[in-house]
Amino acid sequence: MFELIRERKKLLLVLLLLLVVPPFVVVGAWDRINPATGIIVATVNGKDIFQREWEVAHQQLIDEFKQRIGQDLPEEVFNSQSAREVTLDDMINREIIKVVTQDLSIHVSDEAVKSVISSIPQFQTDGIFDLKKAQNLLEQRGTRADLFESGVRSDLALRTIPSAISGTAFVPRSVARRMAQAENEDRLIRVKFFSSLSYENDGSITDEDIENFYNLNKNMFQVPARYDLEFIIVEESDQLEEIANSVYEESESLNPTADSFNLKLRNANGFRFGQLLVDSSLKDKELDALNSPKFRTALRNAEVIEEGKNTDLLEINPKLNISARIIKKYESKPIPFQVVKPQIGSDLKLKKMAAAANEAAGEWIKLYSSADEQERNNLLAELSETMTINRLDPSANLGKYKNALTGKTDEIFDHDFAVREMKKLDLGGNGSLVIFLETSYIPKPSSSSVTDSLPKMYSNLENVDSQVSYSSWLNQTQLGMDVERYSERLVSPSSVSSE
Repeated sequence: MFELIRERKKLLLVLLLLLVVPPFVVVGAWDRINPATGIIVATVNGKDIFQREWEVAHQQLIDEFKQRIGQDLPEEVFNSQSAREVTLDDMINREIIKVVTQDLSIHVSDEAVKSVISSIPQFQTDGIFDLKKAQNLLEQRGTRADLFESGVRSDLALRTIPSAISGTAFVPRSVARRMAQAENEDRLIRVKFFSSLSYENDGSITDEDIENFYNLNKNMFQVPARYDLEFIIVEESDQLEEIANSVYEESESLNPTADSFNLKLRNANGFRFGQLLVDSSLKDKELDALNSPKFRTALRNAEVIEEGKNTDLLEINPKLNISARIIKKYESKPIPFQVVKPQIGSDLKLKKMAAAANEAAGEWIKLYSSADEQERNNLLAELSETMTINRLDPSANLGKYKNALTGKTDEIFDHDFAVREMKKLDLGGNGSLVIFLETSYIPKPSSSSVTDSLPKMYSNLENVDSQVSYSSWLNQTQLGMDVERYSERLVSPSSVSSE
């Protein structure tokens, strides 16, 4: 159980690092900040990048990622140093491109700017650009139309260089065809399953083992901190600025703001970070605001979480704004040993059983490797019937082994896995699987499976080549510039360590 949690977080971090944030964010926050002073986190040819700029950009990355996957993820995924540096690297790269576009005097036409703005879905009604709708949305966001247009023009200029470099991508047809052949490979395998359940006698655990594990891993057995909140919701209003100022100026309480603007003061109890709030007494829009990534980030501000001050009036969407404060905090506390003892015992026992199964699988392979031909044939008879596994759809013919091999089929197509060889695959708590590769079949270049997948393969390889070319150009260009980064300063004022 505990290993699964740790592995899930690792996976999420990898996904975050792979996220490509679009260079143009519709109604972004960049034009609303003035970071003329503050902590410098990087410089590019004398141009300073301030911590406040980075904070806004990093929040945009978080919002974009969470919107894409539609989940509230552990905060440590986004607060890791690796995730912070993803944002900083992107900002540095943008500044590098800015320098190049200025040196080359790249001009973006008015027609190109108009085309982009008119194609923004948020600015359209029934697929047609709606000027009044665009103006209203920009006004709600506090963004001047001329600054927004300037931002679009700048972003289009920044895209010019990457597009030009990516356009030089070239992939030989012969390479694409060979890759298409490999992609359609079939491998015929037989397996032998060593189930953890078969080694129950090897999984004996003492009370001392359980207690030692608990004492060494007490951080794993904690009731997370929870908070009681009070909050106000502001929907559409022509007094947003006045309400926002009141929330800020009367930072010790929301009562003055609620009284002055006839707003209802609401309560939300049992709020926890890393867990969606579910409260039947609250309306859907209230839950949407309280569970939004933007609100959760704001609530972690040191002044809010430690001093009980109001959050800013936060815009969750154009028709939903929220401000809240913490009125009571319940500290994180350890879960008593006797409560978690059965679960720890079960997990430790399963781990020992899985280790025994894994060892047995290894010994079986050793036995096969040292056996004569007759003994090998006898051992091969213990394997399953032959299964044909296709690289494009590797789980299609796995039968009863499908669940066990989910997410592990790459092992079957490992290029180092030779025909007539055995390999052991650790299935975690389930045990181990011995895989025997009977044969491998790669289709001919003229086969329909290859010719059908060739266009997609060619396009994918071109995209990869484009990315490699662009990254190489960025690295070379950066060598000719004065770039300084101060990654150790990437500590957002609105963030604290995860509880």
